[in-house]
Amino acid sequence: MAPRLIYLVRHGDTVANETTAGPTRERGWKPYPLDPAGRKEARQIAVKLGRRGIKGLVSSDLERAKETADIIGDWLGITPAFHTQLRTWNTGDLAGKLKSEAEPVIARAVRFTPDEALPGGESFENFARRIFAALSDILATHSESPLAVIIHQRIERLIAGWKAAGAKRTHEIDADVFLQKGELPGHIEACQLNTSLLKLSHEEVGFGPAKKKGDRCRGCKAYGGQNNCTKVVRPIGDDDWCAVGVSKATGRWFCPVGNE
Repeated sequence: MAPRLIYLVRHGDTVANETTAGPTRERGWKPYPLDPAGRKEARQIAVKLGRRGIKGLVSSDLERAKETADIIGDWLGITPAFHTQLRTWNTGDLAGKLKSEAEPVIARAVRFTPDEALPGGESFENFARRIFAALSDILATHSESPLAVIIHQRIERLIAGWKAAGAKRTHEIDADVFLQKGELPGHIEACQLNTSLLKLSHEEVGFGPAKKKGDRCRGCKAYGGQNNCTKVVRPIGDDDWCAVGVSKATGRWFCPVGNE
């Protein structure tokens, strides 16, 4: 499958970002809105994307990303699509804390306990699986080209870390690259992504090997009949893709049981 050209766009500035006058804080899933500089950046992004002929716009639904997408979409005459799976890493209780306090905890989690959830949040491995599944699903369900995707710093770092590790189907991440300071708010990066490389394997999602080639429920050992999967949190629709952990129709990402 040929790679798709998409534009990964980091949302505009907020009061908690490193480019503002105030203290830099861990943002996580806290609803930080754009500040005046961020709204200006969003308008500048819109002009740049207009020159690239953007036809589709997909965004995280966190406030700072959503506001960025709304400004861009209004300028380009495009209605953005919003996906909860595109949210940044849920760093739980660390959100809102000074970066100087939060980053050492996050670094230890990435390097030594990637499978353990942060207090009040999610594990690094869960975050990575969620983003790869989301991007795979977006490429499969959004045919507009070129497509712009509004993301967060740690998603930009995740993709950079994956590429640095060889962009493998097994989704290894270079932790050193992931933990480096990312691109500034408003950054636009042209990116060639292949959905076959982004797509999660049965093993990654926790479903075990497929019975045969293919990804629908009937080809998976977890399949137990219509709307009955032993490894997926209900409800389950007929069109759910167990192997990638997402619903083709709704884009909703499913977690293996026990990892909600």
